[in-house]
Amino acid sequence: MAPAVAMANAHSTADEKKLKTNSAEDEIRTLLSRVRELEDVRELQNLMARYCASVRASQFLSGGLDLFAHDSATVCVEEIGMRRWEGREELQRWCQFRAAEADRNRRGGVPVELDLTTPSIAVTDDGNTAHALWSVSGYRQAVGETCRVHGKIHVDFLREDGEWKIWHLRFQTSLMAPLESSWRGEDDHGRVKRG
Repeated sequence: MAPAVAMANAHSTADEKKLKTNSAEDEIRTLLSRVRELEDVRELQNLMARYCASVRASQFLSGGLDLFAHDSATVCVEEIGMRRWEGREELQRWCQFRAAEADRNRRGGVPVELDLTTPSIAVTDDGNTAHALWSVSGYRQAVGETCRVHGKIHVDFLREDGEWKIWHLRFQTSLMAPLESSWRGEDDHGRVKRG
C-alpha cells in the first residue's frame, strides 16, 4: 500500500473512532438527561402529593407553606374567577383562609379531600422550572353548602437550592354541585351543571 493511501486510511480510521466516541458520549448525555427529567417528574408528583396531604390534614400553616417557593416575590395562588394571592405574606393569608375553611368543613362533617389525577408535566431544558396540569376533584364550601368540585390545577414549579417548590398554583373549577344532590337536577334531562 502506498504511504499516502496508508496515511489516509489511518486518518479515516481515527475519524471513525472519534465519531463513534462522540456518538457514544452524546448518547450517554442524552440518557442522563432523560433520567434526570424522569427523576424531576417523580419529585414534582411527590411534591403535589404532599400538598394534597397538607390540604386533607389542614396543615396549611405548619407544613403546607413550606411547599411553596421562598425566594420569589412572584409566588402566587389563584382561584380563577375568585381571587389571587401573590407574595409570601398573601400566601400566608391564603393558607390561613384555607385552614379556617377546612376546620369549618370538618366541624360540619364535610370531608376534606383533594385528589389529583392525569398529570401532564414538562420540565424546562435548564431543569430549573417546570409546568404541570392535573385534573382535580374534591369538596368545598360554596354559598353556604358543601359541594363536590371538579376542575384543573395548573402549577408552575421553581427549583430552589436544589429542591422543587410550588411557584404558581392556579385552580380552575369546571363543575360544582351540592353534595346532597346529583350532578343533574330532577328536571334537567341529563344536562351537566357547569360551575
